[in-house]
Amino acid sequence: MNQQEHHKKHTFKEEYLEFLKKFEMEYDEKYLFDWVEEDE
Repeated sequence: MNQQEHHKKHTFKEEYLEFLKKFEMEYDEKYLFDWVEEDE
């Protein structure tokens, strides 16, 4: 319910990368997504 407010602080990309690091998942950013950055 508070996703809009939450993502004002952290982008989806930041949050996703934090999860990968938190759970010690190996990854190469070039294989994740084509990130679309929104203008704020």
